[in-house]
Amino acid sequence: MIAAFYERFPEAQAAFDRLSLGKRARLEGEMVEQALYCLMTWFECPGEVTGELMTSVPHHKQTLEVRPECCEGYLAAAAPC
Repeated sequence: MIAAFYERFPEAQAAFDRLSLGKRARLEGEMVEQALYCLMTWFECPGEVTGELMTSVPHHKQTLEVRPECCEGYLAAAAPC
């Protein structure tokens, strides 16, 4: 999943390095965990996932300077169709 994401968004590797404070594998794991949580919860409680994404994506864009397309791409990498 991470490899597919980095292949589509190579600039994300630099962002993970910058934001992880030297613990990139840990941040990657937390992101995988969050993506899987969203996918598993969606069918039972889509409102919860929508709320999570509505706060998370703007935070990533405004505070962490991560493009929204990267957030979308991350979820797409977690659930390739």
